[in-house]
Amino acid sequence: MESIESRVAAAMEQLRQTEEAAARAEGDLSAMSETARSRDGSVEATVSAQGRVESIRFLDNRHRAMSGERLSAATMEAVDAAQAAMAQVVMETLRPLTEMADSLSLSVGDEAREAAAADWDRMFAPLRETAARGRDQQAGRGSRLRDELHEGE
Repeated sequence: MESIESRVAAAMEQLRQTEEAAARAEGDLSAMSETARSRDGSVEATVSAQGRVESIRFLDNRHRAMSGERLSAATMEAVDAAQAAMAQVVMETLRPLTEMADSLSLSVGDEAREAAAADWDRMFAPLRETAARGRDQQAGRGSRLRDELHEGE
């Protein structure tokens, strides 16, 4: 049986590695952005890792022939697609960190482990929802905006 000192030292080392991984992930994410286009190619949107819209571009002057409603729908489609792609990138970037935290939680009791799992689930829920919304849009399911965008063509 290992001593309490060696268990504490191992847990402290895992915590240090987790903190380093978190700092690396934060640095990586701060420099990332994702860009996506509307399905009709008229609008391009770029978002930051936090999902904030960084830029909107209207391509090939197509917007001049679009109604305000269609332009709005195309813009939202591009923003949603960029945010969904970024949510997936963020989850992939943070996956090693969550795995490290999971292994660290093995050294604590069941109650603390369940609380930590609930915290991770709560933290990642918005990202999972955004990524799922993007997958649904790519598959053509549930896209009110797509219907508006292609209505009347």
